Amino acid sequence: MNDSHAPSTPPPPTSFHTQRRSLQRRSAPRYSAPTGCLSRPGTPWLGALKGAGAAGLLVGLLGFRPLGVAAAVGLVLFFVGAVVAHVRARAYATMAAPAGYLGLAVASLALTVLRQGGA
Repeated sequence: MNDSHAPSTPPPPTSFHTQRRSLQRRSAPRYSAPTGCLSRPGTPWLGALKGAGAAGLLVGLLGFRPLGVAAAVGLVLFFVGAVVAHVRARAYATMAAPAGYLGLAVASLALTVLRQGGA
């Protein structure tokens, strides 16, 4: 009987460590330029800081304005650091995103301060 149309089974994995390394190599996009200013273990902390800043802005919009101002200042400082890291690493090709987010953070700080002054 000819089983040419039967699905073939994948070859057995060599080891978990080898598969993990090959997956890590494939998951890194080619356009990401490492800045050299931050190790990979520090990356989740940066995500947590950005999330805390976004949550602080939301809480500030909902009523507790001093926290909103503090969160906006923190986000501006965060993205100033990101732009500085890109400039130091001469990663100008990937600097558009942090610079754009810095502009948004400055705008949110300005709106938060103006809103607080008007109330």
